[in-house]
Amino acid sequence: MTTEIRNEKAGAMTTAALPRMRTIPQAYKEIKAIDPNTSITVSVLRRLVKDGAIETVQVANKRLLNLDLLFSRLSCYNGGAVAPHENEV
Repeated sequence: MTTEIRNEKAGAMTTAALPRMRTIPQAYKEIKAIDPNTSITVSVLRRLVKDGAIETVQVANKRLLNLDLLFSRLSCYNGGAVAPHENEV
């Protein structure tokens, strides 16, 4: 998803990718809406976060995850191993 953001210093509009950040229960609802028969549960998502397979951002007492990154990581599962993140060596 992209959105226009006003750069106050330049006075111009720029287009930037706005991450779709969700809490774990919200991410689960998004997955369930796409695939009503999914085997992924809130507990599975919490385990992936706890194990470090899915990166999160801590905001106050909430953990937010990037929905697009979550979908990407879930689609990369191969025999239970997560594909390395782009920044990892």
